[in-house]
Amino acid sequence: MHLNSGRKHSGRNEDFLTLPTKHQFATIDEDQVFSTLSAAQVRSAGNLGDRPLIVLTATRQEDVPPEIPPKDAQAEENLWVHQLQPELARLSTHGKQIIVDSGHEMPTEHPEVVISAIHEIWQAAHLASCLAITGLSIPNPCLPAQRAQVKRNTSTSLRRK
Repeated sequence: MHLNSGRKHSGRNEDFLTLPTKHQFATIDEDQVFSTLSAAQVRSAGNLGDRPLIVLTATRQEDVPPEIPPKDAQAEENLWVHQLQPELARLSTHGKQIIVDSGHEMPTEHPEVVISAIHEIWQAAHLASCLAITGLSIPNPCLPAQRAQVKRNTSTSLRRK
């Protein structure tokens, strides 16, 4: 489990700490079950084939508990950024990882990165549907140079028909 996977209540850890103890334990249990189920679902999913996939990886650890030695926190970050997240990106032959200097709240800290990734996935999916119609192929539609090549090939191919 990643150090940042704990949920924040109302965006602040102080709110969590003021909850009655039974609520704190319920929240912790829920987070642990979610993490276990999520990991099991990812493992059982196999691979995503050639579907476009972008894994946005946050690198800033926030709210590391003081009892975790800095060396251990750094080791966990390295595992997260350089092993676990790339493993997710490899679930697709058209997957890639984008490392972002961000904390867990990437959509609010760097919305432009999230929007760009969504746009890129949409473009890749759209190109894949065009390729299916034209019979052309592309190694990885998530790479801009290859997208440009397909656009040129697709427009030429469509004009010939």
